[in-house]
Amino acid sequence: MQRRGFLKAVGAFVQGVTAILLAVPAVRFLLSPLSGARKRSTEMIRVAPLDVLVEEQPFRAVVKTDRRDAYIHYPPGPVGSVWLLRSGETDAEPKVRCLQVICPHLGCGIDFAGDRDAFYCPCHASEFGINGQRRFGPSPRDMDELSCRVTEPDADGRRWVEVAYLEFQTGSAQKRSLA
Repeated sequence: MQRRGFLKAVGAFVQGVTAILLAVPAVRFLLSPLSGARKRSTEMIRVAPLDVLVEEQPFRAVVKTDRRDAYIHYPPGPVGSVWLLRSGETDAEPKVRCLQVICPHLGCGIDFAGDRDAFYCPCHASEFGINGQRRFGPSPRDMDELSCRVTEPDADGRRWVEVAYLEFQTGSAQKRSLA
């Protein structure tokens, strides 16, 4: 092989390796929104201090967390709301339930009517009992319950309620994660 042929082969090899090294990160970047690796369906988000909850009285808490939308990472901000219900204690441990604010019918926000002691959807008149069970209206199911827990006391002695926030699809029982 002559010198010129050898240099052509080495140049082609170096160009090929460079093209591959540049293509791999570019392809991973373009396909990253399609991968499910970023799902955070079990992440617990701190929503409210336990001491603000009054027994048998719903408390609407705003859920704040950081979000990702395809390639964009947003700073922490409100992503939704939940209803927190404190109902006594079990073995000296406070019992808290968490209900999704989004109506299972068409996704409107569910409010609480203290005079009726019930949750209601102002869009299509669905009504739910204090426990989230469907009473009447077009909603296909009860209010969606989310997993929550009460933390151990922090450095200030304060306990918090944390929620695994999910948004449910309206009209079905499938869950959708935030991330």
